[in-house]
Parts: sequence; C-alpha cells; structure tokens
Amino acid sequence: MRTVVITMFTFLVYLFSAQAMAGMPLNDVGPSVAKPNPDLPGHSSAFGKSLDAWVEAYLRSALEGAAIPKKKIEFLPIFGEEPTGNVFEVEVKTGTKMVLPIALYLGFPEDPPLAPSEFTGVVTVDGQLIADPNEDYYFGPTDLDPPIILGPYTIAFYQGLGVVIKSLTPGLHTIELYSSVEGDSFHNTWLITVKR
Repeated sequence: MRTVVITMFTFLVYLFSAQAMAGMPLNDVGPSVAKPNPDLPGHSSAFGKSLDAWVEAYLRSALEGAAIPKKKIEFLPIFGEEPTGNVFEVEVKTGTKMVLPIALYLGFPEDPPLAPSEFTGVVTVDGQLIADPNEDYYFGPTDLDPPIILGPYTIAFYQGLGVVIKSLTPGLHTIELYSSVEGDSFHNTWLITVKR
C-alpha cells in the first residue's frame, strides 16, 4: 500500500530574532534561537509538550477534529487545493504560539520508517531563516496509540521535521517554506496577521 506523505509547514517568529523550539527545555521569554541540549533524552518540553506530542496533537486536530489542547496555541492550516504553491491567510492574536510540522510522513502499519535524511526544509519568516539545521527539528518515528483511521486507511506512525514557535509581533508577517519528503517537493506561503 502506498504510504501517505503530507508535507506540513513551518512557522514564525520575531523580525530579526527567531525563536524556533526543539530539543531542549524552553520557557516563554527571550528572543534567542533555541539550541538542542545533547544531555537531554529525546525531545524535551516546549510550552508543556515535547515536539512529538505537539505534532501528534496537530495531527489529531487536523485529521480527527480533536480540540487544540491549550489556549494561545495555533495549528496553521496545511491543506489547499494544489500540492504546491498554496497561500494561506491566517489571523491570530498577540501572544499566540504556533505549532507546525515542516515535513511529515504518515505511515501505514506495514510501512517501514524513512531515514531522517529523507526530510529537508527551508523556512523563512519575513525573509529570515528558521528551523536550521534540520536535524535539530527531527522527530520520530512515533507510534500513534490509538492509530488514526481515515476511511479505509490506518495511520500507524508519523515522523518528520517540525517546530513550535513563539508569537510574532503585531502586524503582517510572511512565512515561506520549501520542503522535501522522500524526493517530493513542496512550497507554501502563510500571510500572518497578528492583532492586539
């Protein structure tokens, strides 16, 4: 059975001080870019969940209609009418954090996981690169328990690249993503309006 591949895309941050979170404990202050801590086991907490857990919450919200687990968290839209060149307009309130996979692979029970090198992504916020290097933002493969059922399909696990991003300043911001999963390339744009 052919594996479902969905590319989801990255997100945000402050004009010239990006805050992409992965791989280390973070609090909700400061403009510096988070760096992974090799002494910590796996992905640790950002805003109360690991990167894996945020991506699972994102999937369950997008595919099963589950509620977003916290206030002031936004899951950015990823589904459009075309596989490439999608533009999404999103409005959020000041202080809202963003969760968005950069590149995501959804596996059926019989599928083997992909190598981490199969996932790449370049994300910019207002022209500034974030979520770099990619290996700091990799997660999985992570089993879904219970699995996600989509009609006749059972999604058993997920893996890929993702970020949790702090809120943007009030005003209009542009996020662009170019990513690749197993050779399939994607390009998406988000026009984000942050209101007070």
